[in-house]
Amino acid sequence: TVAQIVGDMLDNFASVQDLECRTITKTLFTREYQSSGRVKLADFYALPIDSEFKNSITFDEPKEILLKTGAAEERHLAPGGSKETLVIIPNYMLSRSNCMASQGIYTVCCLD
Repeated sequence: TVAQIVGDMLDNFASVQDLECRTITKTLFTREYQSSGRVKLADFYALPIDSEFKNSITFDEPKEILLKTGAAEERHLAPGGSKETLVIIPNYMLSRSNCMASQGIYTVCCLD
């Protein structure tokens, strides 16, 4: 049936999306700040993508959007120091910016 064919296509698409998500997560953890599950914003923007997804993955979301969506936070990393912005890896991975497709009734995003 048509529904079965569409379902199979979405399953295949989701598996490609999952592979891309794993690549993003692995890349983010290469720059993790002090085992905190976070990446300094400057490191986030400088991250290289060394995979077959290098043409489709970019770390370029504006700081304001990352903060507004809860994918980043500002905190003092040293007593008396200035605030720094840190990208929260799990929150970033589950954010809408990592959804590949959205068509009305469905959205293909990273798996939790």
